[in-house]
Amino acid sequence: MVPSPRLFALVASLSLAQITVLSPQSLVKHFAPDGKVQGSTATFGAPLYGEVVQGRLIYVPSASHHCKDDYTLWADEFYDESEVEEKTLVASVVIVDRGSCTFVTKVKLAQEHGAHAVIVVDNDSTKSTAEIQQVIMGDDGWGNEVTIPSILVSYQDGRQLQEAAQDQRDNNRDAMIKLEWDVPQSHDAVVDFWTSSGSREAAAFLTAFRPFAESLGGVPLDQRGGNVFFSKGKQNKEKRRMDFIPHYYISKIPQSTANCYKNEEKYCVEDPDGTGPITGRDVIDEDLRQMCLWKLTSDMEDQEDVGRERFSGTWFEYIRLFHERCHLSTGHGKMFGEDCSYEVMQSLPEAKEELSNIKKCVRTDAETLLHMQTKNTAWGVLALRINGWRFRGALEPETVTRAICASFPWEPPECKDMIEHFGGRKVDKIMNQKPLLSLEEILLIGLGCAVVVTAILCVYRCTYEGSLRNLVREEVMLEMKNAVFGQEKGKEQYLSLD
Repeated sequence: MVPSPRLFALVASLSLAQITVLSPQSLVKHFAPDGKVQGSTATFGAPLYGEVVQGRLIYVPSASHHCKDDYTLWADEFYDESEVEEKTLVASVVIVDRGSCTFVTKVKLAQEHGAHAVIVVDNDSTKSTAEIQQVIMGDDGWGNEVTIPSILVSYQDGRQLQEAAQDQRDNNRDAMIKLEWDVPQSHDAVVDFWTSSGSREAAAFLTAFRPFAESLGGVPLDQRGGNVFFSKGKQNKEKRRMDFIPHYYISKIPQSTANCYKNEEKYCVEDPDGTGPITGRDVIDEDLRQMCLWKLTSDMEDQEDVGRERFSGTWFEYIRLFHERCHLSTGHGKMFGEDCSYEVMQSLPEAKEELSNIKKCVRTDAETLLHMQTKNTAWGVLALRINGWRFRGALEPETVTRAICASFPWEPPECKDMIEHFGGRKVDKIMNQKPLLSLEEILLIGLGCAVVVTAILCVYRCTYEGSLRNLVREEVMLEMKNAVFGQEKGKEQYLSLD
């Protein structure tokens, strides 16, 4: 049975499909056998990991390919017209066309019109669904202003969705779908994160994410440096539910030897500050110190876990302090490098205890550690995987934490507490967003503008006419004066208004 079209629901699902067509049946049959459509999730906005958006498709053609404010989603697109006393907000999934501007521009504009989610239809009819899934919907730098999820689908699939949305509206019915962002599930989440000691963005994310990582990583409450999350009534037992394993982005692509380990074109990274004093070699040396710190301070369940380090609260605290105290540029305190690094380690009890072993690790294990990093590569710095699945969405603590919590078959108490800390389910916050302007608001604003303009014209007319009368009076008096006293000069004067 197809759910009522006047419905918004949040349901649990283990399916990895991103779009499932619910109605009309003709569209469901087109995507047989199960009505599912695959796409590529944007790297900005807020994918609703572990949640499902169920709502109606809306498509309004735009001459600008939905890059300009040349289309309108009227108020009746958002509200139930049933006989209930209060209008019920339903999910509005807006379809836009790809092309002419960035993804962020399109989605942000749709968000301002009141969309709760966006489907972008590709403009290349030759690309298959499989090829579309390889496309990364990138952030143009303004993606932090987008709070709703979005998905790119193929031209062929998108055209079917557009036609169904228009046909259903013409017949006063709704084309219904559900959107899902589920993560491969496991009793214990394994998070792999690719970083670089020269990346300020990575350090900022790790610092902000730390309290949530510590909660899921089983760090004892009295050892946590960030916010502490615990269940109401009593604290959670310190149980690890997540392995957080950092990897360092090391390249074998030949570069300037100044950016490579031991000045050899074997293990290299990009120069972090261009013409500044820090080189890629400095970054690799710091990467090695961090790898060794992780290796020696991460906890292991038993001796058989050697080689599979799981979580290190000390490593998280070191990352925060190192980027606070050790700077890439001069004039801001201590410089990025070995002296500052070991000074920070001296300030951390567990790192201080292992300091001699860390230095030995850097001397003796460097080649092995760097080789391991080149064998376990990702698509770049700031890459993140959860249970082997590639994370998509904005790399910020809330979205990542929600995605990790969605990877458990049930909701751990730590996740419940953190989701409450974020303000509840993301979908509820998105659904409470209203269109930028409703039809009634547009009409009221227009009426108000008309009244203001009319008033201004009246004032201007009265002022102008009064000034004109005074000017004419003065000119007439001047003419009379000249007629009486200035005829002998043989000059004539006249009034000109143009």
